[in-house]
Amino acid sequence: MGHLFSLILCLIFCSVSVVSKVELRNNGYRGLYIVIKETVEEDSRILNNLKKMFTEASQLLFQATKYRAFYNEITVVVPKSWSSKPEYGLLPELSYLDEFVLVDRPAGDRGNEPYVKRASKECGKKGLYIHFTPEFIVRDSLTEYGPHDHVLVNQWAKLRWGVFDEYQKDYGFYLYRKKWHPIGCTSFVAGRALHNCNPNAPCDVSNYRSILPRTCKFCPYDEQDTNASIMAYPSLKSITSFCDKDSKGTPELFRHNRQAPNDQNCFCKRQSVWEVIEAHEDFSKGTNSPISAATNTTPIFRYVQEVDKRRVFVLDISGSMQGQRIEQQKLAAEYVIDNIIESGSWLGIVIFSSSASVSSNLTQIISKNDRETLKRRIPISVGGATSIGAGLLKGIEVLNHGSNNSEGSEIILITDGEENTRPYINEVKANIVNRRIVVHTVAVSQTADEKLSDLAQLTNGKSYVYLESNTVSFADAMAQTILSSGPFSTVSTPVNIFSQTLNLTARQEQQMFFYIDEGLGKDTSLCFIGNKLITIHVSVLSPVGDNLSHNISDQKYSCLVFPDVAKAGRYSFSIYPITGATVNALVFSKPISLDTEVVRVSSWLSESSFKANSNQYVSVYTDVQRGRSPVFNATVTAVMQASGDAGKTFSLHDNGAGADLIAGDGIYSAYILPAYVNGNGRSTIKVSVVGERDAQTEKRSITNRSSQGRSTTSADNFQRISLLGEFTVSDYNSGSSTIVPPSRITDLQLALLGFDHSNGNNVYALVWTAPGSELDTGKVSEYDIRFSEDFDALINNFTSTPYLVNSSEMKVEAAGFKQELIVAGISDDETEGTTFIAIRAKNKKGLYSEISNILTAGKAKGFYVTTYEEANVKQKENNPHTVAIIVGTLAGIAVVAVAGVVLFLTIRSKRNNKHKA
Repeated sequence: MGHLFSLILCLIFCSVSVVSKVELRNNGYRGLYIVIKETVEEDSRILNNLKKMFTEASQLLFQATKYRAFYNEITVVVPKSWSSKPEYGLLPELSYLDEFVLVDRPAGDRGNEPYVKRASKECGKKGLYIHFTPEFIVRDSLTEYGPHDHVLVNQWAKLRWGVFDEYQKDYGFYLYRKKWHPIGCTSFVAGRALHNCNPNAPCDVSNYRSILPRTCKFCPYDEQDTNASIMAYPSLKSITSFCDKDSKGTPELFRHNRQAPNDQNCFCKRQSVWEVIEAHEDFSKGTNSPISAATNTTPIFRYVQEVDKRRVFVLDISGSMQGQRIEQQKLAAEYVIDNIIESGSWLGIVIFSSSASVSSNLTQIISKNDRETLKRRIPISVGGATSIGAGLLKGIEVLNHGSNNSEGSEIILITDGEENTRPYINEVKANIVNRRIVVHTVAVSQTADEKLSDLAQLTNGKSYVYLESNTVSFADAMAQTILSSGPFSTVSTPVNIFSQTLNLTARQEQQMFFYIDEGLGKDTSLCFIGNKLITIHVSVLSPVGDNLSHNISDQKYSCLVFPDVAKAGRYSFSIYPITGATVNALVFSKPISLDTEVVRVSSWLSESSFKANSNQYVSVYTDVQRGRSPVFNATVTAVMQASGDAGKTFSLHDNGAGADLIAGDGIYSAYILPAYVNGNGRSTIKVSVVGERDAQTEKRSITNRSSQGRSTTSADNFQRISLLGEFTVSDYNSGSSTIVPPSRITDLQLALLGFDHSNGNNVYALVWTAPGSELDTGKVSEYDIRFSEDFDALINNFTSTPYLVNSSEMKVEAAGFKQELIVAGISDDETEGTTFIAIRAKNKKGLYSEISNILTAGKAKGFYVTTYEEANVKQKENNPHTVAIIVGTLAGIAVVAVAGVVLFLTIRSKRNNKHKA
């Protein structure tokens, strides 16, 4: 009978396979969404040009991948504010997507430049989304950034395959063997050296002893005899290929330049773009091998229009939910219905144990009465076994009521146990995937079924955990499943300002505060959820001196809803408890209008699981943005907790070092160290973001890595809370410790500081961001700085190359701070070659970091180096070289100063110098 049941389920639910994520199948990409934001004004040219752009890009992609990939199925999501048309399907508003294309208005000073939002430094790691502006799309195909199809394929390579650009926007050339070379891939691209590509302003690159200004760019001709590489020259119509490996087996026209100072070489460790692409799961092990060049690559386009969200709560009422769990589930659901779920959206409620039933069919939330009706349908009684599959099937039934299309609808699944009654998750998940339903999960306790997070991941959902005894409350976890994040946030999406678990002692007042920043204030609420009946008096003082009072008497849940629009500023509140209790205090608010850009925060992990005894490093990312503009100088901290422990607090940084990719892009990053882990199982990670005084909103391009060209506006004082998805630890052994090295230095630079009049020496600084003793935490013990005229020797046999300086006695800075080593030299002797400089860090356990990015410098006769007394440095007056960057790096990271790009290094010792190499 059991086999027959499985067969029937499979016949019903397994007959169709529909992609719920972007997938390359039979050489065609399916599941790609293009999302047009609600802020974009209706314009038919956008849809027409998107179709043209992706159709042309599909053919180019096919050619560039050597006939192995093209765009097959594309869904274009039209905002609900646009006019409805009979050819549009319907799709509930999206709350999350993986790898997609976003069409939205420009962000600050970035203008119409396309870019990929990405966080990881790891080569081969996918990005989040591609951003195009409406203005870019409606222009003629040949834009200032290149033809539409070429720009798209360039951005797609970064989004999907995790490669990097091969050009360097800040610098056009680097020096090698007494010659200036364009920064790119193949050396066969023809062009001219011009100031900002002005045809009437050539710049001289014949003198390899000169310092080139930043304005000197390599400007390729429109027509080329070579067709590589798209990652170096997306602006050229004739370029249709990626560079391949640097070996004799690769034709010279396509051969990768391992020495060019670009991000591809820095982060992909000098691998070519095609090598990285071939190693991706799309093509590895012969997957999606080449097909006929005559294949029709025209995509199939589907158009859907957003409608109000459709959700169903699928709530566990099995016997194991007895006591606090069922009570906290009810309180969390009531809180979410009151404060988080958007007006106009639809909500249904399903309950399950051994079987499932409908507690409430889909109800559109229009009035307060609708919310009260739904709250009354939240269950409080328990009993029976656990059939998660039954709950999911009943949830599908509710979502399909009155409509055969449940695509984009969401199931919020909450359970505390392992399934022990059929149907099981594995027997119904195909039905969910085929219908393109998104499942978000909340695992209540460590014993909740391990397949929950797999189901969420399979359906493009999110998974969270409530562990009962730490700072993440049931309400935190459940609310996070509802909250749209990143680019999917709308004016109706609440902002999580404050969430804290308070241990109240009877008749002992506690005082706290929170900020409402400019642009927020609509539907603001201060809520309290207790672990038992609470009696407390709450008093709130507004920024303008108004007092609000709220009395809670023998209740477990109550909210103070602010009248009208809450004014911006600091709110202090006091809590006076009559009885002791553990209380979760939460503050949410909404933007006051559609045109208001407010600070929003989203957080995620590079991986959802962690093997404690491996060399795997998991990164935490928190994106802090106002509109599309990054917010920097915020204080971002995370608390990681397992069941019952005190947790580990650590900081995230936006400094371009350690786990962080780009300084000042608004994405704050950190590694999770093995020391943060104290056992196997699930953990929660809660992030707090605070901006006070120094926090600023930056408006600039993030497609280059320069610190130049910033314009900033001050951000109001603000607070935000963000909860990361479920994080699972395995292979933990309390008796062993994992040895962790320092993180790799990726921003080694050489800058001219000034001049010593006593002996005519120029004075330079080697500058980098200090790594930690363990990745990006702590302080290293020393640095190993070496040089070589042989590029490959420095890479492949670093320890056999000479020391540049003796750095053993230099002052070592803590992780995240700028590290400087002052050296002296003159730059007017005859050069005789090129030298390369690199660094690695060492910790007290004797572990070294990987070798840094590589500096390129002209080497003069009599070359040697000494450290220098910084006190002797005087800035040169009226000398343009004073602010020169003396660097050709293999990173393209943000620079210290602003003018040049090469060093002719003749560095000689001052007589009384202490440390000579």
